[in-house]
Amino acid sequence: MESNWLRKITREFNKCLYPCKARTIKNDGNKLIMEFRETFIFSSCAEEHFESFRILLEEKGEKYITKEIKHIGRKFIVEYEKEDGFGIG
Repeated sequence: MESNWLRKITREFNKCLYPCKARTIKNDGNKLIMEFRETFIFSSCAEEHFESFRILLEEKGEKYITKEIKHIGRKFIVEYEKEDGFGIG
């Protein structure tokens, strides 16, 4: 289930980077898996979108690193992992 802080960050991302759309797949506290889709996947800047999302997390006090990026059809699945000793938890 998506927590309030993550829901707010996702809404902000989706509003600012439209038509790219992020959606939470899994959030277990230490691991965050997000789905990103829409027209940006055809550009060379897709990874910049994933980094922008990570930076939004960090600005809200949640420090994550990008662990894995998978391109599946018309979407990307990005796994973030929380860095130890930092974050709201």
